[in-house]
Amino acid sequence: MIFAKEPFRDMEAELAELAPDHWEEVGRPDIPLDINWGLLHILEDAGALHVLTARDDGELVGYVIHVAAPATHYNIIQACDDGHYLKPEYRKGWAGMRMIRAAEEMLRDLGVKTISYHQKTRPDIDKGAVFERLGYELTERIYRKVL
Repeated sequence: MIFAKEPFRDMEAELAELAPDHWEEVGRPDIPLDINWGLLHILEDAGALHVLTARDDGELVGYVIHVAAPATHYNIIQACDDGHYLKPEYRKGWAGMRMIRAAEEMLRDLGVKTISYHQKTRPDIDKGAVFERLGYELTERIYRKVL
C-alpha cells in the first residue's frame, strides 16, 4: 500500500465510488449521504483541504481527509478530520496505523500543531485504542441533535 498526499480534485471521482461503502459502515440512517462537492472545492482552493490517499496497485483503497485552518482561540494551525476510511480487506496488521501516521506527517509538513479525529460511539467501529496507541488522547465529547 502506498500513501500519498493528493489534490482532492484528482481523486474525487474515486472518492465518490468509495464513499458509499464508508457511509454504509459508519453513517447515520437518519441523515443520508449527500457530499457537498462544491464546499470541498472551496476548501481546497483556500488551501484548507488536505487528502492522504492509500492505494494498492493504483486503486484507491483508503483515505484520510482533513480540514486545516488557524485556530480561533490559539495561534496555531489545527486539523480536524473530515473522514478517514480503509477498505475492510486492508485492515490487517498495522495498515490503519500506518495510514494515520502518514497523514500526521503530511499535516506536520504543512505546519499543523494539533490534529483531531472524530470517533463514533458504536462499539463495533470503535477505533479509540488505535488512536490512543498513536498518542492521541480523548479530550472532548460531542453531543448532536438532529432537528
